[in-house]
Amino acid sequence: MKGFKNLLLAIATLPFMASCLDSPDSFSQSGFANVSCDYGYANTTKGFAGLYSLGGNWQISQNSGGDWCKLDRMSGSANMFYKIGITFEPNTTDTVRAVRFVARDVEDDGMASFIVYQFATRGDGSLGSSPLVKAIKGDDGSLVELEYDGVCRPTSLVMSKNSEVLHDMTLSYFESDSTIAVKTGRGYMSSKYNIGYMPKDILASTADTISGKFTDNLGYCVFYLMEKMHLKGYKAMSLLYSEQQAAFEVPYLDWEHKADSLKYIAKDGSGKTLVSESLGLEYSDNSNRRQSVDANQLLLGIENCSPYALLGLYRNTRISRIISTAKSAAGNYSVATTLNADKSVATMAVTDKNGETVNYTFEYYR
Repeated sequence: MKGFKNLLLAIATLPFMASCLDSPDSFSQSGFANVSCDYGYANTTKGFAGLYSLGGNWQISQNSGGDWCKLDRMSGSANMFYKIGITFEPNTTDTVRAVRFVARDVEDDGMASFIVYQFATRGDGSLGSSPLVKAIKGDDGSLVELEYDGVCRPTSLVMSKNSEVLHDMTLSYFESDSTIAVKTGRGYMSSKYNIGYMPKDILASTADTISGKFTDNLGYCVFYLMEKMHLKGYKAMSLLYSEQQAAFEVPYLDWEHKADSLKYIAKDGSGKTLVSESLGLEYSDNSNRRQSVDANQLLLGIENCSPYALLGLYRNTRISRIISTAKSAAGNYSVATTLNADKSVATMAVTDKNGETVNYTFEYYR
């Protein structure tokens, strides 16, 4: 190996970087300075890798896997940097899949094998085969209406109760600069999005600020979702996970996770507390990843349902199982669901701590 050992194969978009060499032995034997490549979610369409060789001309061949993943370039010259596009087909298999490629120096025996992965879940946390929810209708007069684009990204949400509109959102995705823009009745919010089309940063406008982040709490993992509405107060939700935070990172993105507890608070513009709940959570055996929306967000009623969490824009708010009981010192919430043949939610009945029940019916695009 005289030239190809100096080949650098590196991800062009660093936030998406994941090692894709077959093993540490491959790394040491290949002589690569670094080998990394993009991964995809179930609804990811495009990714990128970068290739730079100080050796001879090079070529790449596919060693295993299907035809759902394609590299835009399979060969090139030495002493040049190439940004190589990766094209993914939708993954509806409900299992992670992989393609192995082999990069070779055509002038000697230098080579290295690397793998591109595509996960079973979409960026929003739902499985790639999950049907898209068209509407959710509650017998308390609540209604959620949804629209999506061709790669299962939400483009519109209207949430209302007894004809009073609570949220009216239009979502746009700009591939030229990887930006997601959300138009509400109070203005526009925007952020860069990640490879799963979820906001990477705070969504903000002059009227609203939406943010989500992890913190470490004595070995536990806490995810916070804050919605701050200028002059109208704020809403905040936190989920306490006893699992390691690594379960939410590559290569564990498809792992199921369940929060130990949930806290929710809503205040008006004067600082008056409107709702405050601290709930211990128990779960049914029913998956919460079999439909495009996070059904658990209906637990506290439509007035306290975050549209951002319902759509899965903050993936880590989606608990993988549907809640059966949420316990508080003042009483319990209980949830009963029926499922369709594909295990998506057909109906959900939520009974609050005062014994009042709301029945929700889910309708789908088929």
